[in-house]
Amino acid sequence: MTDPVDHEKAIEACTQAIESLPEDAVSYFQRAYHLAANGDLSSALDDLTRAISFGLDEPEVFSFRANILEALGRKDEAEDELRRSGENSRAFEDFYNRAVLAFQNNQYKRAINSFTKALKLNRESVRAWYGRGLCRHLHGDLEGALKDYSKTIKREPEHKDARRQRASIFAVLSQWEPCIRDWTVVVKSDPKNAEAYYKRGRAFRALGKLKKALGNFREALKYDNEIADAWFQSGVIHNHWGEHETAIECLDHSLSIRPVVGAYGARGLARYRAGDHEGALEDCSEALEIDEDALAYYIRGLIHEARVENEEALADFNRSIELDATNPAVFKSRSELRRLLSDYHGARDDLKRSEELSQ
Repeated sequence: MTDPVDHEKAIEACTQAIESLPEDAVSYFQRAYHLAANGDLSSALDDLTRAISFGLDEPEVFSFRANILEALGRKDEAEDELRRSGENSRAFEDFYNRAVLAFQNNQYKRAINSFTKALKLNRESVRAWYGRGLCRHLHGDLEGALKDYSKTIKREPEHKDARRQRASIFAVLSQWEPCIRDWTVVVKSDPKNAEAYYKRGRAFRALGKLKKALGNFREALKYDNEIADAWFQSGVIHNHWGEHETAIECLDHSLSIRPVVGAYGARGLARYRAGDHEGALEDCSEALEIDEDALAYYIRGLIHEARVENEEALADFNRSIELDATNPAVFKSRSELRRLLSDYHGARDDLKRSEELSQ
């Protein structure tokens, strides 16, 4: 059994809230509820009137007033309140439908305006909060969208679409922990959702939690083995752990689905580390035919260096650094090569830069 509500204490708490914020419509509505439950219908009616005057003009408020008026024997007024409730409901649907139409025509600002008007009539509408959040999201207002998705989730905690969209914003903002929490809720309600596992895996990888990331990529691929990036990310993790043959298998899958520069470069690195220099060189060539890629130049430079083709190796290391000057391994390799070529000053500078990037 639950403890009965102490309406006197609740009334006192609402009164204190009203003293702090004299125009807080919600506090008046809440106090009205407790006053009515405590038998003080007249005071409850007064508070509902104040709540409406401060903007809380939702159908539920008018229905509550109608019930109190009927209990007080004021039946004509009760019928008027019910009519007002119905009018608000129809007005809400009108604004909501206008918003949906504007959304369908990619008129996001107009849709946001109509959703806002609908929400003034019914602030508990999950579909209106979500709809406005989606429009704000598409219009580029991430902060506003985040707030609206959160309002949606507050009213419907397992709202899968709101969780998905909010998680995507958290990812853009690199807020990985809340991103993971949202995808976890989606997974619990939909245990075979490949997208949720995959994107939760990306978040874990961003946090450096590679074992958890790989576990999520495996779950994603169990339900949809055509997610190229899940294969790619798995290959990168296995390569990082020195499991080069497994990495190559994963990257083979990734490339069979989507042959892109990054996957060729990653497989080239795995093949190089596994001792397959010819295979690595082929992957570098495939990558560079598509586009210039820092990793492909680096791997090709390593192969040239192993073949004592030092000038070619130096040219590839130089181009790799021009494209991406954040990889400490490239600076370290160039430092060693420069030392062999008697460029001691350049070798010292590269080693220093490698150490700085590794910190």
